[in-house]
Amino acid sequence: MAEKIAERILITQPEAIFRAVKVLRSSGVVAIPTDTLYGLACDATNFTAIEHMFFIKARSPWKPFAICLAGIKDIPSYALTQHLPTGLLEKLLPGPVTVVLNSNCESEVDKHCHKDGKIGIRVPKHRFIQELVTALGKPLALTSANLSGSRGVVSCDELEEEIWKRIPIIFDGEEQQFNFNDNGHPEGYRDGSTIVDLSEKGKYCIIRTGLVEAQCNTLWILRKFGFKDKMDNKSNPIILEQR
Repeated sequence: MAEKIAERILITQPEAIFRAVKVLRSSGVVAIPTDTLYGLACDATNFTAIEHMFFIKARSPWKPFAICLAGIKDIPSYALTQHLPTGLLEKLLPGPVTVVLNSNCESEVDKHCHKDGKIGIRVPKHRFIQELVTALGKPLALTSANLSGSRGVVSCDELEEEIWKRIPIIFDGEEQQFNFNDNGHPEGYRDGSTIVDLSEKGKYCIIRTGLVEAQCNTLWILRKFGFKDKMDNKSNPIILEQR
């Protein structure tokens, strides 16, 4: 008997969102394109689904997943934002940036999306993801669609065989669009999102560098708003698995 592998569906197909929501509501995991790397996603409030996503990636559950929201207006439901200046989040998002903030203790998000009282939040600049989160009515837990320790992927064709075997559906966003350098290679195309900790008033900490343009833009915005680099931070920063 042939081994079962994931079904491949173009995100432009009319039934794509419906099919994705059906899988997510049944504690499933799907592969989706984002504005950076290909991602694995599940319902961020579903413990069973998140446990399964750890299995799919073949990793131990020590690093939290970022959550993905449909819009900036949803962030206060999952994180504390009162200390941030008006307009900052609107300048940073949507886009290839993960903001780390202090968690809203009333949030229903699973514990594997929190660490040390903080949570990482993405609002990708990608219509399919925004529509998917809206249709699901819950945040997504989001991580890169590769086995732990492997390089990130930017198309369905690059997904590892084990990924194809462990999930029911892969949503094909076709080729990602990148800016190419003089050598003909996309600039930073294997990088995920820039992860920046904004949990402390007036200070920032870059936890992970991402796409070059996004990182530079993030730093420019933060400094324009008067933020200072948290150089004296002695604790280990939260590390998020993703994108």
